[in-house]
Parts: sequence; C-alpha cells; structure tokens
Amino acid sequence: MSSDRNERIGQTSAPLTSHTSYPGSKEIAGSRENCLSIGCDSRTGEAAAIFTSHGVLDGVTTVLAARAVGPNAEANPIVRELLAFGDLAAVVGICACVAVAAAAWPTAADAVDAPAWIGFGLATIGALVAAVNLVMVLA
Repeated sequence: MSSDRNERIGQTSAPLTSHTSYPGSKEIAGSRENCLSIGCDSRTGEAAAIFTSHGVLDGVTTVLAARAVGPNAEANPIVRELLAFGDLAAVVGICACVAVAAAAWPTAADAVDAPAWIGFGLATIGALVAAVNLVMVLA
C-alpha cells in the first residue's frame, strides 16, 4: 500500500521550480538544481541585472559624475531635477523608476517571447552607461 501511495505522490506533485504562475512560462533546463523554491528563473535574473545596472550602478555613477562635472552635464532633464534635490534623492528616484521597469520585464519579455540575451543586453547597456559616467568622473 505504501508503494501505491508513493506512486500517486510522484504523479501528482510538481517540481518546486516549475514556473507555471504566469502565462507563457517555461521551465528552464537544470533549474531544479540551480534555483530555490521561491521561483527564480532566467527572467528574474534578467530583471535583477537590469535593475542593478540601470538602477544602482547608473544612479551612483550619475551622482559621482554630477559631483565631478556639475549637474548641468546630465542629459536627462528629470535626473537633472532629481540631482537638484540631492544625491540621495537622485539615486532613490532613479532606482525607483528602474525598479518599476525591471519588475515589469518578466511579463513583458514573456508576452513577446523575447530571448534571454535581450534582457542581459539591456543590462549590458546599463553597465556601459555607468562606465561612461565613470569616465566623466576620472576625466
């Protein structure tokens, strides 16, 4: 009787990393070994990379560049206004806006079936923007 119970459990239980909580989701090969049961997947990694590069790195390096060359060198008028409120306001404002976009990324990317390289490409662009900011600091 216990073997019958084990067979039924094996047939009805889903793996912890099965990502069926949103439409169009797919289980990533090897995700059982690499992910926690909280549901991490490729899209979550892409979103985290986008937030880290466009939010944190760009925010901090923007403030450093503004300190080095002045806030008028900032091309984005909204960020220029945030810099007028102070360094912390600028970083928090940038991170807040990017957090909204990064949170929407998994759903948006799945809706158009975007390959993973696009998300990581966006993150790379953010890292390049931060690098340009650092060049402004060091110049």
